[in-house]
Amino acid sequence: MLGLVFLTAFLDLAGFSILFPLFPDLLAHYVALEGPESAVGRLAARLAELAAGGDRGEFLVHALFGGLLGSLYSLLQFACAPLWGSLSDRHGRRTTLLVTLAGTALAHTVWIFAGSFALLVVSRLLGGVMAGNLSTVSAVVADTTSPEERPKGMGVLGAAIGLGFVFGPALGGLSALVDLREHWPGGVALGLNPFSAPALVAFALAALNFLWALARFPETLPPERRGQHRSERSANPLVLFAGLPDLGVRRANLLYFLYMVAFSAAEFTLVFLAVDRFAYTPRQNAWMFVYVGVLIALVQGGLVRRLAPRAGERRLV
Repeated sequence: MLGLVFLTAFLDLAGFSILFPLFPDLLAHYVALEGPESAVGRLAARLAELAAGGDRGEFLVHALFGGLLGSLYSLLQFACAPLWGSLSDRHGRRTTLLVTLAGTALAHTVWIFAGSFALLVVSRLLGGVMAGNLSTVSAVVADTTSPEERPKGMGVLGAAIGLGFVFGPALGGLSALVDLREHWPGGVALGLNPFSAPALVAFALAALNFLWALARFPETLPPERRGQHRSERSANPLVLFAGLPDLGVRRANLLYFLYMVAFSAAEFTLVFLAVDRFAYTPRQNAWMFVYVGVLIALVQGGLVRRLAPRAGERRLV
């Protein structure tokens, strides 16, 4: 089961993060396509005001744009994760997971044919809503492991998330070298754009994930156990930080939240730092993320999994 959890989380996060290396070029493309008076053009002008010009003005605009578009996705993921968790308690893990994976594939389909900035935003909105499926995968780990084995299961899940976060940008940087418009000129009328190849890779990962779950992912929450905690759960994500009776759970949630914010911010901004300081190309950024991914796999999948039973969870944290 942990193998299925690993693959599901890895494919999901890899598809999500394929977009990261492309942010500096996305803004320039859509402003040139739609003009300075368009919505994206006005957004670029507003970001330029915030960047305060200077010799680094263009770079800061691109960094702000990437942060804005990435945060939109993450905020929706944060808001919807409790909702998907609650639905999985009521209707089962497998059903909820299949719905969210199908929605993720649909979001990437919209991105393939995002001939306008508005469609790009729609694809990110839909993808953010569906990204709450990680809460469902976490629930599967809790369903299928004993308290003694749970740190190992969560370590495997953490390794999958970390690897997806780094190999996704690597795939994005490499696939961005392919322009599908050269191979299918007629697709331009349908919205094919310079970033359709990375979008197609993200769709392929989501489709593979859906088909894999459809064929191999069993239901881990039997009907007789569904809805038992219905009155205790809330769709409000802020309940993660307040309102829970157990102080230890509240502190663990807050600690994990702060860790994920720090990790995601560092991973997200690393692309911009490499471009700004070292003039990295998408290909060089891709190899950098592959290197980071190997280290994450060794630590999360190797050290954490083995040290947790020996050292104890609290001491290891």
